Amino acid sequence: MESRLVHDRGRTALVVGGSGAIGSELLKELLASGRYDRIHSVGRRLLKLNCDQIVEHVVDFERLAGWSLEESVDDVFCAIGTTLQAAGSAEAFRRVDCDIVLQVGALAKRLNARTLSVVSSLGADVSAGSLYLQTKGAMEGALIALKLPVLHIFRPSLLAGSLNRADFRLKEVLANGLLAVLGPLVLHGRLRQYRRVAPAAVARAMVWAVVDVKRSLSLYENDVIFDLSGLASRPLV
Repeated sequence: MESRLVHDRGRTALVVGGSGAIGSELLKELLASGRYDRIHSVGRRLLKLNCDQIVEHVVDFERLAGWSLEESVDDVFCAIGTTLQAAGSAEAFRRVDCDIVLQVGALAKRLNARTLSVVSSLGADVSAGSLYLQTKGAMEGALIALKLPVLHIFRPSLLAGSLNRADFRLKEVLANGLLAVLGPLVLHGRLRQYRRVAPAAVARAMVWAVVDVKRSLSLYENDVIFDLSGLASRPLV
C-alpha cells in the first residue's frame, strides 16, 4: 500500500475519547502524520495539551446528541469505552459502549465527515456469550445501519499495557501477564489474532486506514491491525 498523503493535506479530524489508552495515542499519531491542520478533541475534561493544532472541547457525553461544531470535519475517530466493572451496571455499560458511540456516528453525519473510525473488539457479536461482546456487536450493527459514507471498525484483542493504566483492571493485568508469557509460544497461525496489541499500534492502524479508502465499510481484525500498524510505521510522505 502506497501513501497518498502528498496531495491530501490540510484535513480536519475529530477525536472522541482522547484521554483513553487508544485515544491519547490517536492524538499523537494524527499530529505526527502531517495530514491535519486542525484536530478537535472531544472529552469530559480538558487534557491541557500544549499544541496549537489541537482544539479541546469539554462535552457531557450524555448530551452529545445536541452538540456540534460550526465547521465540517474530514475524519472522525471514536475511542471511547468502559468495562462492566467501571460502569457499575449492564445498563450503564451499554450506555457508554453502544449508545454514546452511536451518538458519535450521528455527529459524524451532522459534520459531513468523510470517514468514521471506531474501536470495537475482537469477537464482537450480538449472539456472543458475554455482555461485552454482545454490546460491541450491537454497536457495530447500529453504526452500519446509519449508512455513513465510510465506516472503519477496528477489532483489537486485549490491549497491552494494563499495568500503566490509571483505571487499574485486575482481570486485564492477569490476562496480559498470561499472554505475555504464552503469546510468543502458542499464538501462531489461526491463533495469531489473539495476540496482545499495543494501543499505539491500534492508533497507527486507524490513522493509516483513512489514507487509502477503498470501501464504504471495512472491518479490521486484530491480525490486520498488526499488519496495518507495521505499514504505518513507515514515513507517511
